[in-house]
Amino acid sequence: MFNEHDDLSEHPDFAGPEWGERISRIEKEYSRRQSWGVRKHKLRSKLPIIAVIAVVVGLLAIWHETSGAVGLQSSATPATTATSRAPETVRVNLNMPFLNTPAADWADGADGFQPPPAAPVAGYDAAAVSAAYEQVRGAMIAQRLDRTAMAADDPGPALSLFAPKFRADALQRTRDNPDDHGNYYVTALAPGTQLLPSSPKVKGSMTAGVDEDGNLVVHTNYIVAYAFDPGNPQRVRRALDLVAVVRWEVDYSVVTDRRYAADSLGLWLDHGQGDIYSMDCAWSRKGFLAPTIGAAQGGGATGSGHDSDYYFDPSHPLPQTDGCK
Repeated sequence: MFNEHDDLSEHPDFAGPEWGERISRIEKEYSRRQSWGVRKHKLRSKLPIIAVIAVVVGLLAIWHETSGAVGLQSSATPATTATSRAPETVRVNLNMPFLNTPAADWADGADGFQPPPAAPVAGYDAAAVSAAYEQVRGAMIAQRLDRTAMAADDPGPALSLFAPKFRADALQRTRDNPDDHGNYYVTALAPGTQLLPSSPKVKGSMTAGVDEDGNLVVHTNYIVAYAFDPGNPQRVRRALDLVAVVRWEVDYSVVTDRRYAADSLGLWLDHGQGDIYSMDCAWSRKGFLAPTIGAAQGGGATGSGHDSDYYFDPSHPLPQTDGCK
């Protein structure tokens, strides 16, 4: 009798001709590109207090026309280090689901969102930079690791950490366009899916700078790998059947200048772009994350010349094609 600790490549159910077709399909890695830009309306909504009344009508129009625009692409295959590449068929241990993936040795959960030592940046002392790092770290933990919010597709807990103006606009946008937030406020798990108890794996970096308005900005580039519960472990052929990988390159700004309206002070999402790899394309198009194990035949990306290691390395450029088309 087989269980989740056995080598599934030896399972008799996987010996027939349909197994060869399955291998052929899963060699086409699943990746999907996302991007958005909010800098235009972010800057216009953070005007000095004396100018706010004069432009409030224009701000509302600008937000709905330009806020959170998402462009979707996908990809799938760049040569990298061969030592960590996930084999096509491996022993999968549901208690240690990241074994045999490049994420196996990454930090667990919030430990992966560690800022570098703070140093002064363009008029901001080290204490201000350190405080900005902690604000951004808290936001990323809420956006990418809060299981309750992720399961409910609820951006509220994460957005509570942002400036009141940004929070109000973002919540309004999600109400007006519930299918158009593209996972950037919170990573939303597809209905009917759940994560395994193992903490998601996290790898990446953050650095501090200053934007054109003189506000402190934190540039982030992180990958989070999520391990999903497959239900029946005999459905699992390889580790990446369970593991979906999300990467975001996001700029967060911290507004402290009292020239701005009080509700504009605090944390903002400026702009960002991202990629989702090894996921169900049908759910991804709807703004949800699900693993490939539940995807219908042909429900993944078509591939773009990168092997699986590429998508686990934040030093690589984001893929430029959409494998879910």
